[in-house]
Amino acid sequence: MACGYMSDYNHNDFCDGVGGVEKWYVFSTRDEEGNLNVEFEFDSENLVASVSLSTNFDGEVDVYEWIVEQETSTLTDTAVGERTAKSRSREQQATVVFHGDSDVLTAEIDKMTGRYTLIAKDNRGLYRVMFMTNGGQILDEFTTGTTFDEQYAHTLTISGKEVKKAPIISQEILEAILGLEHPE
Repeated sequence: MACGYMSDYNHNDFCDGVGGVEKWYVFSTRDEEGNLNVEFEFDSENLVASVSLSTNFDGEVDVYEWIVEQETSTLTDTAVGERTAKSRSREQQATVVFHGDSDVLTAEIDKMTGRYTLIAKDNRGLYRVMFMTNGGQILDEFTTGTTFDEQYAHTLTISGKEVKKAPIISQEILEAILGLEHPE
């Protein structure tokens, strides 16, 4: 059972589930001029209500879909700074492991320069948007390993800072992102 609120946790029906990430959706946060590609609109309760292409963006949003093996991906969203100094922010980090290698995977990773927004579908079925405004920087590490039990894999580490905690979005918002097209 997916739990979205603190009140979902109680003594009689503790809300818990399996951890980890099932799938990632990845797209460029900003264009070459620094304009946001996708704008998220929030409602009065600070939940993502809708999504649209930025008015300054004049291209297509290429969304990569990464389906990953169990226990190979993680994300963290940590508060840093202090409220009294009004310097509070969020350090966000995601780690994705792709076992094996191919020329297509290598080419796709090499194209990913700049900063990216990630949406994680966790194993409970919740969608979280990371690096929503500032984007995350993708660093790639490839290793062949040296023994049979070591990884032969690409490990991507995506990190960045945001003002807000990574919000949970609905499947409808995700489908809107996947269907974004610039009006002609």
